[in-house]
Amino acid sequence: MWNWLCTITIVEITSIIQAIAVVAVAYPAFKGLTSWRTHLLGKKKIELAEEALVLAYELEGLIEWSRHPASWGGEGEDRPNRENEEENIQRRNDSYYSRVSRLSEGDELFARLRKTKVMFRAYFGEEAQEALQTFTVVRNQISSAVSMLINHAGEHDYPVNLRQRHQEVIWDHSDGDNLDAFRQRIIDAVAEIERVCGPVLEKR
Repeated sequence: MWNWLCTITIVEITSIIQAIAVVAVAYPAFKGLTSWRTHLLGKKKIELAEEALVLAYELEGLIEWSRHPASWGGEGEDRPNRENEEENIQRRNDSYYSRVSRLSEGDELFARLRKTKVMFRAYFGEEAQEALQTFTVVRNQISSAVSMLINHAGEHDYPVNLRQRHQEVIWDHSDGDNLDAFRQRIIDAVAEIERVCGPVLEKR
């Protein structure tokens, strides 16, 4: 009987030792996997922060250029259905459309923005993603205002206040330190992205 008990005890002890050995081997592996995953997530967050910040700066410059009040010879001549317009209306509409032409130079930037926004929201939250969305919203507002101005060109009964409102969208009316509303929105969006991404990039 005693030998049987000793045998059982030795077997149990052996099982316990084996279990401890498995845990001893598995725990460092699990810890290493967790550390690797944390490192990978941290690296992805840094890459996203870099991409978002670079995009913000590039899009800020693009929108500022698109709203510059001056237009140059040849700009806007890629506008469709312009051939049958009177010369003065055609010139004015080309000037309006030059805003869209300038924005189209950044199509690749906006394509990158669409991809980045989804992941950026997952890593940085809804509020941070809304700052990135500002660039798309402003672009769409400029395009819409240009369409309204062209569609109602030459209509003398079109309300003056509406025409002025559309022109305030497509042209930068900033005066020195007095920034117009659209310029200020873009600056605020860039500042928010800097605020969110800055601490992440400082940890590199």
